[in-house]
Amino acid sequence: NNGIENRAKLEGKQTTQTTAQLNSSVEEDKPYDPYSWADEPVKPKVLEPEIEEVEQVEQVEQEETPAQEEVFYFTEADLPKYPPARALSEGALLSALAAVLGLLAYYVPVVGIIATFIWPIPLSLLILRQGLGWGLLGTVITAAVLTLFTGPLNGLLLIINMAGVGIWYGYSYRKGVKPIKALAVGSVIAAISAAILVMLSNYVMGLPLMGIADQLEKLIKEAVAMYQNSGLLNNLPAGISVDDFTESLITTMKALVPGAFVIAAMAIAFISYFLTCAVFGRLGYRRHELPRFREWHLSWVFLWGLIIAFAGLLGGRFWGYEWMKLLGMNVLYIYSPILILCGISLLAWFWSRWAGSPIRLIIVFAFILLFQYSLYALLIMGLTDTVFDIRKQITAVEAQLKKNNKGGRR
Repeated sequence: NNGIENRAKLEGKQTTQTTAQLNSSVEEDKPYDPYSWADEPVKPKVLEPEIEEVEQVEQVEQEETPAQEEVFYFTEADLPKYPPARALSEGALLSALAAVLGLLAYYVPVVGIIATFIWPIPLSLLILRQGLGWGLLGTVITAAVLTLFTGPLNGLLLIINMAGVGIWYGYSYRKGVKPIKALAVGSVIAAISAAILVMLSNYVMGLPLMGIADQLEKLIKEAVAMYQNSGLLNNLPAGISVDDFTESLITTMKALVPGAFVIAAMAIAFISYFLTCAVFGRLGYRRHELPRFREWHLSWVFLWGLIIAFAGLLGGRFWGYEWMKLLGMNVLYIYSPILILCGISLLAWFWSRWAGSPIRLIIVFAFILLFQYSLYALLIMGLTDTVFDIRKQITAVEAQLKKNNKGGRR
C-alpha cells in the first residue's frame, strides 16, 4: 500500500509539472496585448537566426552590385604646377621621344606607318602637362634633332607635316575645347600643313612630285590595257578613243595629286586625335567624348571653301588660268570625302529612327541595286545637311506637332 501511495504521489507531481510547463509555453506564445490587465506583459520573441540570415543576404547583394566609378573631367585649373627642373626634364624626354618616332616614320617602312599616327602625341602631352611655351620649345628641339639626322630640308618637311596637329591637340585638350571643334580644326591644320608641304617640295626646294605622278601614270596605263583586253572599254562614247580616254584620265589624276596628299594628311590627323585621347585617358586626363557618329554635322561656315572652289574652277576655265582651275579641282576633291562622311552620318541618324521599319530594307535594296550611284547620293545628302541642318529641322517640326497635339487634347 505504501508503494502504491508513493507511486501515485510521484505521478501527481509529474502531472503538475507537465501542466505548469504547458501553461508557461502558452503564455510565452501568447501575442503581446497592450490592453491586457496582466502584471507583466509578454514581450514578443526575437528570432535572431533569421535576422542574421537577412543581414547576410543584404551583404551579398551589396557585394554583387559594385559601385559605379565616378568619372572625373579635369579642367586647366586642376593641372598641377611643376617646378622648372621637372618641366625641363619632361620636355627633354618627350622631345626625344617625338624625334625618335619621327625618325622611325622617315626611315622604317612598316613601323613608320604606325609611327606617323603617334609621333605628335609626345608634343601634345608636353603641352598638356607643362603649357604651350614648353611645348613650342620641345617642338624646336625635335626639329633640330630631325634636321641633324635627316638633313635640313627633310627635317623641315617632317616638322611641318605633323607638328601643328600635335601642338593644337595638346593646347585644345588643356583648354577644354569641345571635341568636335578640336577634331575639325585639327583636320584643317593638317590640310594647310599638307598644302604648304606640297608647295615647298614642288616649287621652292626643287623636290617635285613628278616621281609619284610618273608612277601613277604607269599604273593607269597598265589598268587601261587590262580593261581593254577584257573588253570593258568597248562601249566608250562615240568620238573618244582609248588613247584619248587614257590621256584624259592621266591628266586628271596628275592634277589631283596635291589633293590626295591633303586628304591623306587629314586622315592621319583624324586617327591621331583618337589615339591622343586614348593615351590621355589612360594617364588620367579625361575629357568629354565626341558625340555619337549619327549626330555629326558640318557647319555651314565650311561651305565658303566649296564656293571658292567652284569660283576658281569656273574662273580658270573662263579666263584660261590653269592654276585657278587646278586649285578649284583639288579643293572639290578634298571636300568630296568630307561630304560623303556627313551623308553617312545623316543616313545613320535616319537608320536609328527607323528601327523595325520596312524602310530599312528599302534603303538596303536601293544601295545594292544603285551601288554605282551611292557615293553621289551620300555626297548630295551631306551637302544638303550642311546647308539646311536636316536633323534640326525635323526635330523642330516634331516638337511643334507634339505641342499642337497637347493643345488639342486640352
